[in-house]
Amino acid sequence: MRMDPDAGLTAEHVINHLSEKEIVEILRQYGEERRARAIARRIIQERKQRPILSSLHLARLIESVVPRLRRTGAKHPATRTFQAVRIAVNKELEHLASFLDKGPSVLRKSGRLVSCPTIP
Repeated sequence: MRMDPDAGLTAEHVINHLSEKEIVEILRQYGEERRARAIARRIIQERKQRPILSSLHLARLIESVVPRLRRTGAKHPATRTFQAVRIAVNKELEHLASFLDKGPSVLRKSGRLVSCPTIP
């Protein structure tokens, strides 16, 4: 999940060491996860038994929180959680804000800063 392997924060640290409150905050802020509290609570319960060391382990925990009847579409119930952890680990919003602040200073006069859509 880390874009910079030398960066200090890891997904493993987020999942296995942060408090329930901190995990809830990450899931809500970066993943807009409605079941953030239930997912965080389940993570805390599980890691008391054994560390969560694989993405499959984490995905299965999240599946156990989200009832099958509540699952909609083709999106896996863990998608928002993985997104949130990735954004937190890579500090993506902080880097984006920094880029947007510095972007205009590197442009020539009348230069333009554009966003290119991702190619599917």
